[in-house]
This record gives sequence, C-alpha cells and structure tokens, in this order.
Amino acid sequence: MIQLNEKSKNRIQIIRAIAIISVLVIHTVGQSPYELYIRPLVNFGVGVFLFLSGFLTPRIEDVKVFYTKRILRVFIPYLVWSLLLCVVYGDYQDLAWNLLTFQESSIYYYIFVYLQITLLVPILWKLLDARYYWLGLAITPVAILVEVIWALTGHYLIYPWNINNCLVWISFVYLGMLFRRGIIRIHGRYQQWSIVMGLAMFLEVLEGKFWLSFGREDFATTQVKLSSMFVTGCVCVLVFFYITGLHKDEIYTEKGSKKEIFRRIVISIGDASFGIYLVHPLVIYFSRHNTGFLFPLNTILTLILTYLCVWIGQRICGKKLGRYLGFY
Repeated sequence: MIQLNEKSKNRIQIIRAIAIISVLVIHTVGQSPYELYIRPLVNFGVGVFLFLSGFLTPRIEDVKVFYTKRILRVFIPYLVWSLLLCVVYGDYQDLAWNLLTFQESSIYYYIFVYLQITLLVPILWKLLDARYYWLGLAITPVAILVEVIWALTGHYLIYPWNINNCLVWISFVYLGMLFRRGIIRIHGRYQQWSIVMGLAMFLEVLEGKFWLSFGREDFATTQVKLSSMFVTGCVCVLVFFYITGLHKDEIYTEKGSKKEIFRRIVISIGDASFGIYLVHPLVIYFSRHNTGFLFPLNTILTLILTYLCVWIGQRICGKKLGRYLGFY
C-alpha cells in the first residue's frame, strides 16, 4: 500500500482541478469548429476522476457502511441539483422516472456510473487477490470494442448501453486500486509516457476523422472510443507518477509568491471539484441564454461562476448542510 503524505494529497487536488476543467471544456467546446481537435486533449477527465476514486478506495471492512457512505454522499446532492434543474427547465414530465434513471440531465451520467461501480467494488477487491487479477483491466477495452462493432454495423447506442454503462469505465477504477497497492509496476519514465500520450492523442484525432467519414458524429468526439481510452490510460499513468513524486523533484516557491498563490488557487478548485460538477449544468444553461460567449470564453466564465457558487455556498451553508449540496 502506497502511503500518501501532505504533498501527495495536494497533488491529488491539483489533478482533480485539471480533471474538472477538462470536463467543463467538454461541455462547452461543442460550439467550437475545432471540437474534433480539442476533445482529444480533454477527454481524460472522467476516467481520471474514476482512477482517483479507485486509488483512494480503502479495503472494505463493513460493506453496509461502505455502501451507505459512498452512495448517500453523491446521491443526495444529485437529487437536489436535478430537482433544481427540473424547476429551471420547467419540464416535469416523467420526473420520478428520469430522476431514478439519471436522465434528468445527461451531464449527470457520471453519478450513475459512479454508483454502479460502487456496488461492484467488493467484487473488484476479490479480483485483486485472484490469480488472474489482470482480467479487470480487460473489461473496459472489451466493452468499448463491443460498442464499436455495434456502431460499425449501423446501430446507435441507446440508454443505458452508451456512456452510462459502467463497463466502459470500470477498468480505470480498477487500475487505481492496482497502482495504490503496488500490484502492478510501471516501466519507463515520465517523459516516455508523455510521448506515448501525445501519440495516442494524435491517433484519437485520426479515429475521430474516421467516424466522421463514416457518418457517426456521436463517436467522433466521444470519450468512450478505443483511442480515447488509451489516452486516458496514459494520463492515469502520468497522474500516478505525479502523485507519488516519481516525475521529478517538485520545486516549491516561496510563500506569497505568484506561483505559490496560483498553486493554492488550483488546489482550491480541486477541493471544490464535485460542487463545480453539480453546479455547472445550471451555469451553462444560463450563460447560453444570456451571453454570446463562445469557446474558450464560455469555459472560463463557467469555471469562475461555478467556483464562486461553491465558495459562497460553503460559507452560507457550512459543512453540515453543504455536504447535502455537494459543496464538501
């Protein structure tokens, strides 16, 4: 088991900040003509969040306590913000069904995926101790391959067999669990993996062009295609290097310097990442109807406003109520 010190915990928050910014880019870049080239740079966000979830998952001593803590922590805030979205949209048709099936807002699919994987974590723990533990890493590539074959035959993926399906994500959680426990080791250096990641992003652009030529815009920029998952896997390796300090010796600047202030701001964004995720559908909705900003100004505006919402919410609600809103 790899032990985490204060530096490692701060690095995790920095990674969370980068991941949530990538998610905001994904949800705001659609208005840009360069989406096909921008998406490969940011499609790693959800996979990295799941990787960190697995990396930070402790061995389960009481399954009931584990389920209760993890499920309620995300489900209650999801309900609150989904109901608020429903009021803003003014659409109450099939409300109960949409809430229970996580279809009130397509952006909240991550909550659905997270809860599915949470239910499967005890099985993943048993797989870690199995002789053929590596099979857990094959789940996501196989699931995506099945979806690719289905798409190539001219079919469209419908709920819940699209991005809402936990099988196309679960290997990232499992990879985090493997890394934290030192079950697998990474060969190569940080610089080498960075080059591999860059090449993988180039392949993702090529795959996107292929899907466009095939008439499938839904697959051209999606996070759940083979090249995207390869990129995300490379990013997870780099994240592991960074968290554990294997990338290089970190140089800390003097307290109060511009670099140190920027670093603290990034860490605070990481601390607020779940709240930012929950709030940003509302901010995007209002910004689209009240501003003419295009990418990247709309992304910057969304980041600033969502962070301010979380920051103000933390100070008004406090920790006890803030937890129910996803602010802590």
